[in-house]
Amino acid sequence: MEKNGSDVTSNANTRTKVPLITRIRQSYVFGRFELVGLAIALVALGTVFTLLSPYFMTSGNLKALGVAISLTAILAAAQTVVIISGSIDLSFASVLALSGIAAQKILTLGAPLPIIIVGALLVGVACGLINAAICVAGRVNPLIATIGTGFAFRGLAFIWLGYETLPYFDSTSLNFIANGRIYGIPFPVILCITVIMGIWILLQFTSFGSRVYAVGGSEIAARLAGVSVSRLRVKIFVLSGLSGAVGGLLLTSLNGNAFPDAGTGDELRVIAAVILGGTALMGGRGSVIGTALGVLILGVLANGMNLLGVSPFWQVFFSGVILILAVVVDEQRRQAEQR
Repeated sequence: MEKNGSDVTSNANTRTKVPLITRIRQSYVFGRFELVGLAIALVALGTVFTLLSPYFMTSGNLKALGVAISLTAILAAAQTVVIISGSIDLSFASVLALSGIAAQKILTLGAPLPIIIVGALLVGVACGLINAAICVAGRVNPLIATIGTGFAFRGLAFIWLGYETLPYFDSTSLNFIANGRIYGIPFPVILCITVIMGIWILLQFTSFGSRVYAVGGSEIAARLAGVSVSRLRVKIFVLSGLSGAVGGLLLTSLNGNAFPDAGTGDELRVIAAVILGGTALMGGRGSVIGTALGVLILGVLANGMNLLGVSPFWQVFFSGVILILAVVVDEQRRQAEQR
């Protein structure tokens, strides 16, 4: 049943009775409480698997876990920004595949690592600009637009590779991205932490971050406050494209090869980690630290069940249950903030 004008006005007046500073304070307190809850859940999950498997807390397994979740964490960190802004991008996994192929194509030409990295990143930037042009200039719903571009980018990856089989590599400079170590710490873990901290600083201490939250909270209010929403969304889509390119470099290095179907299915796992970490589906609220905890929870769950010999089908089932619970909690919190 549709609401009439008086109902809408009444609801709006009810919401405006709560001072803005009070709503901000409530959101801050809820956010900190949620991060503590996620941390407790992570510790509890780790404790359970430590008791059930003698291999879980070994240094080798923890390093393997860090490498395994690094790709998801890098992609999820950027998607946190996208979703906080009230948008969404489902093409990043296809950008990953396209950038990976670009990286290995440049590698086969004998180019040094810096040129390989720049080439892959430029592919990511181009894909981000295409998404921005469609969503911002064309005013197409981001969900529909990025589903379409995701298919298009994936198709380009298959067309570009064609029937060619790219050779495996095991001793090139590109191999360092996945297998290199700095002071004994796997480079993917260092890269992952660097990306997360960089985006955390971007969201917390820059005008860009403030505008991301403002646009996600209310695009109309942000426009009235002088925020160039169109320009901001272009930057956000470019950031998403760059994260896909970094993911493409990492996955290509991990596999020792590039594949046109690389990253297929990663979209839901990444979005699940973001929502589990407390980022609101409707935008305006979220934290990259929460996302990191969400990635860790899903990673620890998968790693622990692998050690216990749990069927992969059950792993998918439990991941789905966790996502549903996270969405339910998000909806309950949204309704509580509106009261």
